[in-house]
Amino acid sequence: MSTERLRLESVSFERGDRRVIDRVSLRVAAGDWVTLLGPNGAGKTTLIKLVTGQLRPGAGTRWVADAPERSHGASRIGLVPQEPALFDALDVTGNLAAFARLHGVPAGVSAHRVRRALAWSGLRPHAGQRIAALSGGMVRRLNIACATLHDPLLLVLDEPTVGVDPHAREHIYDMLLALQRRGTALLYTTHLFDEAERFSSQVAVLDRGRVIAAGTPEAVRRQAGIDAATVRIDVPRDAPDVTLPGLHRSASTYVGALVDPARELPRLLAMLAAAGVDFERVSCGTTGLDEAYFALTGRSLRA
Repeated sequence: MSTERLRLESVSFERGDRRVIDRVSLRVAAGDWVTLLGPNGAGKTTLIKLVTGQLRPGAGTRWVADAPERSHGASRIGLVPQEPALFDALDVTGNLAAFARLHGVPAGVSAHRVRRALAWSGLRPHAGQRIAALSGGMVRRLNIACATLHDPLLLVLDEPTVGVDPHAREHIYDMLLALQRRGTALLYTTHLFDEAERFSSQVAVLDRGRVIAAGTPEAVRRQAGIDAATVRIDVPRDAPDVTLPGLHRSASTYVGALVDPARELPRLLAMLAAAGVDFERVSCGTTGLDEAYFALTGRSLRA
């Protein structure tokens, strides 16, 4: 049996006279954690709608679980939207039971699935609470649990940790890693580079509707032409802007990738000094996925 959970082959989608998705190809296997990175407006939301069947491609082919799009049902896919979609009038258990029915879970196994979801999400102590009584992290966990009651082969998550604190994020990560160990394929969007770096088996960088780089985080760095060290120079927040080759400024930090920092860094510090800017701290380390992203797109993630 094939382990392929999603295959997009040259998928395109047009809205009016604008091509929003342009010949995107993507493969996701069982147990993969594939992260989509891209600036706002890059086409991530449209691509998710194409993957989940909310939109149909104008060209190309979409396969889920090794079946062409018209021969499979929604039971193969789970969707966790960025804005939680829950029933405010129901408590935690009621929401899980309602989503089990919506997903077509047989009545004979629904109660077991609900109990399993309560344990897996850590929400058992809150089973009788209404949505308004839950913390933001609990709402996010319930949103994920409701999307998985039918045991989908592919789970699509649109920024599931947005707006939650670090402790709550770790709880969500634990849930998703447990799914991954069971073989569930994850297609994930985020604006947090550390998430992509830490968990992704593959990363796809989407910009202006096209995948401009894809592969492991290491492969994406290579595709970006980055084989260098990340250099960060902290300066006073009110310091004037100075153009430093290879670095860009964000708030009070200059950051970028230098191939030979031992030779290049003294020259950059001299340029700051010549402009009357005192640096507060200099650090040098492994190039991050954020630098590869910036090199590929030429702009920050939220641009």
